[in-house]
Amino acid sequence: KIATKESHNNYCKNCDTYPEGVTPRYRIRLQISDHSATTSCTLFDEGAERMLNTSVSFLLGSLDGKSEEVPKIIQELCGQRLIFRFKLNNKNLSLACRTMQ
Repeated sequence: KIATKESHNNYCKNCDTYPEGVTPRYRIRLQISDHSATTSCTLFDEGAERMLNTSVSFLLGSLDGKSEEVPKIIQELCGQRLIFRFKLNNKNLSLACRTMQ
């Protein structure tokens, strides 16, 4: 599920293998706060690509193999004033309620 770049190969710690055909994906964890509360959320592929206005492949290519560094485009999100819209439905609302209990 998660492979890290080692030299010129990807490595999966869970499987202890070097998988072929790895598909890069976004997973960005955010801490969001306003005057009333703080919450955490995770942006995945489509949402992250839309917010950063760049594909994950392009972003990784710009790192020159330095995958441990946080890319500048993501660092620039810190301190930004952004508006988020959360879509709640019965499934994710009930999951959130069970998690908070």
